[in-house]
Amino acid sequence: MSSSDPFYSPSSNHGYLVEGQQNGFPHVYLKKGTLDAFTKSFVSTFGGTIQEGGTVQITPTKSSVQLAFIFSPVGSLSVFDFATALPAPFGQERTGFMVSDLQQALLTARQLGAKALIETFGDAIGNDAVIIWPNGVQMQLFQFFKPSQYAPLQTVPENRLYIPLEGADEFIRQFSIFSGSALIEDAIMPAGQNPISDGAVRNVLLVSSTSFGNTRIFITNGHLNYPFGRETFGYKTENLWDTLTKAVKAGADPLYSNNTDSTILQFPGGYIAELH
Repeated sequence: MSSSDPFYSPSSNHGYLVEGQQNGFPHVYLKKGTLDAFTKSFVSTFGGTIQEGGTVQITPTKSSVQLAFIFSPVGSLSVFDFATALPAPFGQERTGFMVSDLQQALLTARQLGAKALIETFGDAIGNDAVIIWPNGVQMQLFQFFKPSQYAPLQTVPENRLYIPLEGADEFIRQFSIFSGSALIEDAIMPAGQNPISDGAVRNVLLVSSTSFGNTRIFITNGHLNYPFGRETFGYKTENLWDTLTKAVKAGADPLYSNNTDSTILQFPGGYIAELH
């Protein structure tokens, strides 16, 4: 990312960025009636606090959801337990990112090739929109009416994206500029030497100090072994096996482990996450 890039302009493009990786929230859509089981399981595993949001409408069309937020040392989460049917196209956006200027963020996203899948709408605490990138990755952008301050994270989680080979370099360029991220890793995991796919996997890590945080991008042929591609975030732990023991005791089911430094779990309610 440099000033020679036609889209890059620190003054105009990045005025919307909010510092602090704790300001990015995975969107956790749960099976109906499992909010308490999930939130208690996650906090028992990682620590943190649960903030109940009550039963509200968070979509521009009529719906009802029991809402909660989790603030943990390893990441923040927005948790949704819908009492009604979930209006389309909600549910496909993986993460909500706080911005300080929603309209500027949307303008920049459009300049970089994204489109507004859900145009700006308001709720009780702010304004929201959902964008979609040319490769299909969806994300929410939100701006609060009143600024909020959350405690910094002890470890920064990874937003894990699986994208196709075609257009991968362009997406990396687009999203790096949009999120103010630096390219830290770019490596090939050879076919037959990775658990993810029957083909080679390109493994890219983008890092930002803003709400967009760390993004782990896997570029594959789409021949994914289960459960890869189902997990939305990867959480860094101080001791993987201690954390895994806590998770299982709290009701999580292991789906994969390489027996060294990575495991994938499914928490009550259906949320799938990687631990490392």
